[in-house]
Amino acid sequence: MTPGQATDGAGRSRLSFAEIVWSADAAIRAVRAMVIIPGLFALCLEVFGNPQLTVYASFGSFGALVLTSLGGTVKDKAIAYAGLALAGGAALTIGTIASGTAWLAALVSVPVVFAISFAADVAGPNAASGVTAALLAYVLPVASAGSAGDIPARFAGWLLACAVSAAGVLLLSPRTPGDQLRQAAAHLARARRIPWWHPAGSLSSAAGRVA
Repeated sequence: MTPGQATDGAGRSRLSFAEIVWSADAAIRAVRAMVIIPGLFALCLEVFGNPQLTVYASFGSFGALVLTSLGGTVKDKAIAYAGLALAGGAALTIGTIASGTAWLAALVSVPVVFAISFAADVAGPNAASGVTAALLAYVLPVASAGSAGDIPARFAGWLLACAVSAAGVLLLSPRTPGDQLRQAAAHLARARRIPWWHPAGSLSSAAGRVA
């Protein structure tokens, strides 16, 4: 037995800390974050030269790519990223305005966090997955010095991060097990297609209309 192994109750050896779990999805997520986050940082700092834009584009892409895991079809993911951009932009604006006064920031944080969490629970699993990123869009400005004049640059950085992250996810995503299952079901349905004039086909059509 090697040092990286341990034994279970039956005396069988099993890997402990030496065991590595790998998946293609995790690898693609890591590559996306490794390329997009530094790329946005360099673009906003070296090309645009705006520190506020740089900070919020970098943290926004980190939230959208690392803290968020979306599922469903391409349309579902696009809608979820659009919702994250709007919710994060609103939270960012409120956080920037409230950041000047400590008691106001503490008072506003309660309803803002509740609203984000409650809306995510109601909206579905993709929205729930984006809660941490949306909260990051609020915590970052409310905990740092800023004024209303910083809102346009911060908002632009957040929108840029969501747009680039959404493009990266939609263009560089492996097929999910759900996508594979839907495709297999579609192939099976086409292979087992029953003519409309067949009695079973008429019954199936009627059942589909009722459903």
